[in-house]
Amino acid sequence: SVRVNDGTEWGSWINSSLMTIVNTAPTTPTLEQPANGSTAENNTPFFNWTASTDADSDTITYEILIDDEINFNSPYTQNNSSVQTNNYTAATIVDGTYYWKVKAITDDANSSYTDYYSFIVSTGAPIVNSILPTANIGDTDGDISFSYNVTSNLTISNCSLIINDNINQTNTSIINDTTQYFDLDNLSVGQYNWSVNCTDNIGNESSSATRIVSVFIISEFNGISTELNDTDITNITNFVIDQKDYGTINFSESIDLSGGANINDFVNISNNLIEINSTGLPALNKSATLHLYNLSFTDPRILRNDEVCDSSICTKVEYAGGNLTFNVTQFTNYSAEETPTTTTTTPETGAGSEGTSSTGAVAATPTKKHPAPTVDKKKPVTKKPAPKKEPKPIPKKVEKKPVHPAPSKALTGKALHIFTGILSDYSTLWLILVISLAILGLLYWAYKKHKQKIILAHHKRRKIRISKIEKPTVRISEIAKARYKHSTSYHLKQFFTSISESIKKSILFIVWIILSSVFFIGRTIKKTIKGIGYLIKAFFIGMAMIFVALGKFIWFIFLSSGRLFRSIIFTIIRTVVNSILWIGQKLHLAKKHTKRIHRKYHYRAEKHLAIATDHIHETAKDTHKGFKDILFSIGRGIKFVFVSISEAINATIWGIGYLIKAFFVGIAMIFVALGKFIWFVFLSIGRAVRFVIFGTIRTVVNSILWIGQKLHLVKKHTKRIHRKYHYRAEKHLAIATENIHDTAKDTHKGFKGIIISIGKGIVDFFIKIAEMLHLVKKHT
Repeated sequence: SVRVNDGTEWGSWINSSLMTIVNTAPTTPTLEQPANGSTAENNTPFFNWTASTDADSDTITYEILIDDEINFNSPYTQNNSSVQTNNYTAATIVDGTYYWKVKAITDDANSSYTDYYSFIVSTGAPIVNSILPTANIGDTDGDISFSYNVTSNLTISNCSLIINDNINQTNTSIINDTTQYFDLDNLSVGQYNWSVNCTDNIGNESSSATRIVSVFIISEFNGISTELNDTDITNITNFVIDQKDYGTINFSESIDLSGGANINDFVNISNNLIEINSTGLPALNKSATLHLYNLSFTDPRILRNDEVCDSSICTKVEYAGGNLTFNVTQFTNYSAEETPTTTTTTPETGAGSEGTSSTGAVAATPTKKHPAPTVDKKKPVTKKPAPKKEPKPIPKKVEKKPVHPAPSKALTGKALHIFTGILSDYSTLWLILVISLAILGLLYWAYKKHKQKIILAHHKRRKIRISKIEKPTVRISEIAKARYKHSTSYHLKQFFTSISESIKKSILFIVWIILSSVFFIGRTIKKTIKGIGYLIKAFFIGMAMIFVALGKFIWFIFLSSGRLFRSIIFTIIRTVVNSILWIGQKLHLAKKHTKRIHRKYHYRAEKHLAIATDHIHETAKDTHKGFKDILFSIGRGIKFVFVSISEAINATIWGIGYLIKAFFVGIAMIFVALGKFIWFVFLSIGRAVRFVIFGTIRTVVNSILWIGQKLHLVKKHTKRIHRKYHYRAEKHLAIATENIHDTAKDTHKGFKGIIISIGKGIVDFFIKIAEMLHLVKKHT
């Protein structure tokens, strides 16, 4: 209560029912740790700030906000409004960039928030893994695709391909934990050390382990040559360099080609020649087994640098069917030539004596038919000198002796060695030879059986004297039959009947071969059609799976769009309701201040009017700030809506583009694999038909040769047929099998690429959907 005294008397008491005492807010703290822009090396950073003071000595607590957005949009990464001291240890947070601020709190008033500080949490560098090519691998075309992946809790800024300690390429579009590629074409021959270096958005960097890849050129060699693309080139065992129809090198020791090499320039395999430049390529100066094909020698010997090779360097293993196999301890050039023979001629005198020759300097031995020359007084040797023309027939007889061996020695020595090699290496050819020998033996048996009857037919016919007087009871037909059975024509008929039976069996055998070949070709065509059917079935299944994935993708897009619009509507409603509530609160405060002015109107009117004016001014400021916050919230909401829609559209377009790309790449790979498969099938069928035709021709020729020629011609023609037709038959089949295997690998690779592409597209799509849903949930 208050009353006034004017120096004379007191006035009446005036009572006031309301008095307002304004509490002082605490001071705003100052942020200290972590400093602005600093980096924390653990996932539970420590926060510290200066302590606040309060003029009214009220109890002070603190509220701390930590968020990964500069605007501190709820929900926050972490927040705590009841911190008792001026420091705080955060719970675990993942690597990334964050912002934090603090305010002081009392029961009656709060300080304003501090300015925000930013800091980075980084607990480790990215993890980079190299995938392909593997360590110490070779490449034969110079076109290499380097694949890798990188794993990090942060965003990867870039990854670079390091070749021989220099940056070759850089990729700035990196997807975390996804296989990436660097492609290099037309690399020259040599060794390349490669690795991948990646850097995240806060500067942490890491590299993969260094690997070695070597580039080779070996395009001139084919057949069974070692495939260097799938081999550890630092330790190549059983390394083979093959040039079909000419020769093969099979190294006995392990080879190290880690430096790369142009094998075409340093190795030469041609007709009767194998050569390696061991000075230019010392890695190949190793012991090896060499094979020279299609030689025409009878007894070859090995040459080294065009001279006879020493036995300490060259060791002959086998010579069969025109193929020479031998071992060497080192490399230069190797070839073969016919082993020369020495001929010695010894003249003889006497009746019917002629010069003879022998191989290996063996002199002629006197026999009863050709006795040793003696001295006869009546016919001295000097009176009968040898005529000048006698030496001419001598070489003819010397040449004929090795060409026409005795039948009893036809399968001894070298001939037996050749037939033994054929028996061990070519079972099909041996079967044909055995059947041909059986036919020939059957003919020979028929001839031997009827030979005596043919010879004695004339003699027996003379001794038979059958007449009507001596044997009146014998019928004329029986006499005719008896004469016919002892006639030459009867025995010739029996002989030719045996021959016709043998020919019939040969023809049946040929027909059997043809039918077997037709059956084999039919079965091949059947399996080919079945394989094409499987390919078509797999293609349509893959297409169906793609359309199912596309349908699911469209469904999730519509679902996400519905959730997004629902979030927008809820945000707008919540903003309007909050604005109405805030305006109501401000009107209530204005009404409250108006009542206060009305009560104090009679006391110190000017002061209260000024106070009321200040309150109205503050109310206006608060109203202005409120509307400003409302507009800012609405603008931020609209911005978030458009950003979310943009990101959703971008993710949708990206996902659809990736699916379309994967679809067309998969279709292209399927058609390429199908084309290769069809080409190799026709190629294999062509080779099979050629092999069947050659086999049929070979069978007919063998039959004719074995029937029409003598035993010494069989060896000669067998060797020629073996050289022209049978050699490398198994290799042709191996090549056909390898082609079919390659086709199967390409087909498998194509389907694997399709499945991987579809899987990657689906996984990336779900990742984008999950990120979008996370953002929507967070902003909601």
